[in-house]
Amino acid sequence: GARGSGQGATTDRGLGKQVNAFLSEYGLRISNRRVGYYPVNYPAQSIGTLALLVNGDGTYFKGMDAGVVDALSLLKQRYAMCPSEHYVLAGFSQGAMVVHRVLSRMAGAGLAASRFDGAVLIADGDRAAYRSERIRGTASNTAFGVTWRFLGTSQLMTRYDAFTSRLPSTGTYAIAAKTVSICDAGDAVCDAGAAFVDA
Repeated sequence: GARGSGQGATTDRGLGKQVNAFLSEYGLRISNRRVGYYPVNYPAQSIGTLALLVNGDGTYFKGMDAGVVDALSLLKQRYAMCPSEHYVLAGFSQGAMVVHRVLSRMAGAGLAASRFDGAVLIADGDRAAYRSERIRGTASNTAFGVTWRFLGTSQLMTRYDAFTSRLPSTGTYAIAAKTVSICDAGDAVCDAGAAFVDA
């Protein structure tokens, strides 16, 4: 799980309030299984840095690469050590962007999709219009996140960028149907087209 912008690494199991709540609910619904968790290690820039994007300041995007590298490294390690384990990924806000970027790189990292049971992206800044994952929330189908609203700045600040945001819906890595994206209208991160209006 990846915490959101400005959320501390020492509270809520290091997952942030929203992802920790998801984990608790998920654990209640799983029977005859042990459920573990891992808090992705990355800076989670403050939500206040979003305001700086209008002027081209990319602070908000800095640090996400560390989260992508950390999560992929952990998954590769666990895949090798524990061949019967399955995985669910979850992220909130900037953490959802980290998770989205991990999902889009699973095939390249050699992580078998058969061991991926699902993902929850809450207020995902990598959300694109007419995306392939399952949609929840009040945002319109054309809503898109801060990555696409400030694409130039994002690309300058991150090596592990969002690619196209569309998760595979067919073939061996058909993970889109296992991924839920939740976004409410006007959210500054996942509905940035509505939240940021040029003067």
